[in-house]
Amino acid sequence: MMDEFSAALASLNIPLFTAVAVFLDQYAYLLFLGIAAAFYLLRPSVRKNKLKLAAFLISLLVMAILVVAVKAGTQQPRPCIVPSDYLKLPYCPFDYSFPSGHTAFAFTFAGASLGTGVFPVFFLLAIITALSRIYLGVHTINDVAGGIVLALATYFIIEGWLRHFFPRLLHVREEHFEKQKRGGFALELRRQAAHAAFGMGILLLIWFVGRPGTELLLVLALFLGMAAMHLRMERRRTALIDELFDLLERPKVMPAKGAFMYVLGALLVLSALSDPVKAMAAIAVLAWGDAAATLAGRMNGGKTRLFYNSGKSWAGAAAFFALGSLAAYPFIGLAALPLAFVCALAETLNVGVDDNFLIPLAALAFFLL
Repeated sequence: MMDEFSAALASLNIPLFTAVAVFLDQYAYLLFLGIAAAFYLLRPSVRKNKLKLAAFLISLLVMAILVVAVKAGTQQPRPCIVPSDYLKLPYCPFDYSFPSGHTAFAFTFAGASLGTGVFPVFFLLAIITALSRIYLGVHTINDVAGGIVLALATYFIIEGWLRHFFPRLLHVREEHFEKQKRGGFALELRRQAAHAAFGMGILLLIWFVGRPGTELLLVLALFLGMAAMHLRMERRRTALIDELFDLLERPKVMPAKGAFMYVLGALLVLSALSDPVKAMAAIAVLAWGDAAATLAGRMNGGKTRLFYNSGKSWAGAAAFFALGSLAAYPFIGLAALPLAFVCALAETLNVGVDDNFLIPLAALAFFLL
């Protein structure tokens, strides 16, 4: 069944948007590839950014494989499988519903163009594409959220790996940010307080407005965040937003990467886990366990470094397990202990994936396997 937001959007009848949605259903892939080819040929800056170009091409291929695999693994039926007035196409697509392939494809372009002059075009088209899938009655907000997570996480993980293993691909402007140092303990204390508070805010949203409503709000927050990050990366000053970035942000290539991956991680467990209580347990572990690990590691001063990852400590891992278990216990009882252990172990690994996404990914694997 469709959730309330998806049903409300699908029930609208706007002739112009219907025409746009039907066009995107048939030709979205050609449209995005055509625009990308035009930008590549006409704008030298696109060709010069070898890192983004390589990450985009690889992630586009990986994303396509993952969409097919996840659809086959979850086997969620389309909302239009049951005849209704919501369907605006002459047919209901024959494949499975989760995640939305059109949305994943569109947001791969949006993610790859973040911080470049072509981002506004792809970002706007990606949002329209995502809304059109719900409007046509062939997807729900959960399907669209899953597509967004799959696309953006795939791209930024691959981009991070390329940046680490092939530094020569770095754009000249990005090299400047790479050399900046991280902030001190006061900055980290503010960040982790915000980290825990943000997680608690998501839990309260799930409690009061439910899973679909929370997914919608997080998707909207992600859109606003991407717009703010783009302005920051383009060095355009924005009142209030810049002050918030300066207060909480570690200097790095991608501004607010931690918050960005945090939202993606929360959306991952919300969209992929059918039981919202399990998703809440995963978010609670992320909020409190990760914050405890970072602060404990800083206060420990590197005295108990892990032999397989010098950037992590036994003190941090122990703090993660202790506080993560306590945070998840109200939701899943004693299962919080193995969940926190798995997530604490994942947090200590050096696999080139931001902890704010790696921890929810580990929690998802725990609940599924």
